[in-house]
Amino acid sequence: EAQGSDELRHRLWLSIARYVIEEEKDVKKAIAFIGETDILKVEDILPFFPDFALIDDFKEAICSSLEDYHRHIEDLKRGMEEATRSAELIRKDMNELRGRFGIVRSQHECEWCRTPVLSAGLYLFPCGHAFHIDCQERHMMREHLSDAERRRVRSSH
Repeated sequence: EAQGSDELRHRLWLSIARYVIEEEKDVKKAIAFIGETDILKVEDILPFFPDFALIDDFKEAICSSLEDYHRHIEDLKRGMEEATRSAELIRKDMNELRGRFGIVRSQHECEWCRTPVLSAGLYLFPCGHAFHIDCQERHMMREHLSDAERRRVRSSH
């Protein structure tokens, strides 16, 4: 509902800006709308500008928009660097664990469903706990992911 409200606000502000630009021929006034609302950006109203609009009328808004994009790109770069570091640590951990092994006896049960763990693919942890892959994945999805994250995981399978 909130998303629909934001979309409606965006369309209303866009309609007002379009009217001001096309009917009142006042680009500066339309640019002022960008400062009055957090939902409208300069790139939203650029298509309504006349072909020969003076860049001085909206230079500041374009620069501000470019600075916002730059900050967003920097945030994305930091996120990518963090993900790369995490992936490197995971690779290192996997390489260190490659030679390790554990013993699973036939009577060993899955900690979640209490059926023999050898009846399906399994995860065996260093502490000795064993889980069916399906049981562990269900538990992780149910206990540690939001609805949106669960949908994303399901759609990727």
